[in-house]
Amino acid sequence: MAIEYEVKLAGERAALLAALDRIGAAPVGERLLEDDLVLDRAGDELANSGRLLRLRRRGEEFLLTFKGPYEQGLGVKARPEVQTPVADGAAMRSLLEELGYRVALRYQKYRTLYRCPLSGCEGVALSLDETPIGDFLELEGDPEQIHRCAAALGFSRRAYETRSYLEIYRSRGGTGDMLFDGAADGRRR
Repeated sequence: MAIEYEVKLAGERAALLAALDRIGAAPVGERLLEDDLVLDRAGDELANSGRLLRLRRRGEEFLLTFKGPYEQGLGVKARPEVQTPVADGAAMRSLLEELGYRVALRYQKYRTLYRCPLSGCEGVALSLDETPIGDFLELEGDPEQIHRCAAALGFSRRAYETRSYLEIYRSRGGTGDMLFDGAADGRRR
């Protein structure tokens, strides 16, 4: 299982865009809504063990992702991850529900993907994430490259956020799903 290394950097959207512009980062794709369903068993079996099963819709694409418990390693969040494209999101959701999983919660963000053009940082995937709780740059890749890229963007390691968006949301008093205003509930009743 591959290990995902990442950090988030919080800021105002204009400042984050200016930082990306300073290093010459250009969008790799278009800005798309990511609508994520977190699935779990009764009693929150996966969440209680630090694991996550997620079905993500990004534009017209679907991804099924499993993440293992995370730890702080090399100054960044490190987490085992397996991810695969899914041809039919509705069928996959039905299959998982037949296996005893249910939608535990839903969260959304608008994401624009970038690549870090800096020498020695080419392996870092940058994401400008607009969430209901604010804007963030997410840096994912090799830990040393993440540190170099973050420094070039003007962020020190003290600015690193390693919690998930849902953890940040809850720490700010959020409950239930993390959705943009007017979003329909994705749970089956």
